[in-house]
Amino acid sequence: MVISSIILHLTLTISTKDLVTVLLGLTKFALLIRKANKKA
Repeated sequence: MVISSIILHLTLTISTKDLVTVLLGLTKFALLIRKANKKA
């Protein structure tokens, strides 16, 4: 898949610190979506 290769490329390009920041951001985003779904 194209998306997988893009993610792999980004993972190899950005530093570990940046990767952790992105993962934390995605986790917070997922939690916000989950809260919104519970309210709806």
